[in-house]
Amino acid sequence: MGNNSFADIVGIGDVFVQTNMGCTVILKVVRHVPDLRLNLISTHALDLDGYYNIFGGKEWKLTKGSIVVARGKLSYTLYKTQLKTVRGDLNAIEDDFSPDLWHRRLGHLSEKGLQVLAKKSNIPFTKGKYLNPCEDCLFGKQHRVSFSSSSERKRNLLELVYFDVCGPIDVPKPVDDTEQGEQTPPPTALVEPSLRRSERGLLPSTRYPSSNYVTITEEREPESFQGVQIHKDKAQWMKAMQEEMSSLKKNNTYELVELPKSRKPLNGCHRKSMFSRS
Repeated sequence: MGNNSFADIVGIGDVFVQTNMGCTVILKVVRHVPDLRLNLISTHALDLDGYYNIFGGKEWKLTKGSIVVARGKLSYTLYKTQLKTVRGDLNAIEDDFSPDLWHRRLGHLSEKGLQVLAKKSNIPFTKGKYLNPCEDCLFGKQHRVSFSSSSERKRNLLELVYFDVCGPIDVPKPVDDTEQGEQTPPPTALVEPSLRRSERGLLPSTRYPSSNYVTITEEREPESFQGVQIHKDKAQWMKAMQEEMSSLKKNNTYELVELPKSRKPLNGCHRKSMFSRS
């Protein structure tokens, strides 16, 4: 020990403990020393059993895979955690010869299948032992239970009652004798309106002379050179035409060429010449 003294070991074995995280851990090859004041757990032994120890921030965490098995906090030079021993009857290992154990190991095999398998292999299945009712097997087969159809006929009123859930029902009202004697008047015929000719006299359509239509087009822009010659604003139109021709020559937009024999001139163009795009 740390003080150079000795203590007696009175027993060695495996102990089942429950951690402060609710997990059960099997501590193997535990030495029982009554003279020790504290229960010491070797993290090296836990590491060999597949656990992972994490130390940091004055805390200790024991994990296995993604599950946190136990936690502890630093107290002086040791990490303290809370453990409690599982009851002794839970520490007992189940008999390997139990038919229930082999039934679960082999995927809930039937009792007859276990007996056949025991004859063909070395499964230690003891004769004379029977399977206890397996809850998982009962739940798995419950959906296959068949219900026998009943053909019994009921003889008395209200002996067979159906409890089918349905919505609101319209109950027909009883009809009195006085209501049956009343006669319903025949339906009146539908009166349709009659078609008739209008009594208004027909008026002849008004016809206007062609001079009235000419006044509409007199104020429009001239469409040809001849129209410019007779227009009242002839001087302004001639000035606009000269400015447009000067702009075309300055920008080299068009140039004057001879009119092909197979083409016709546009309105306002000379018959023997035409413009071509540069």
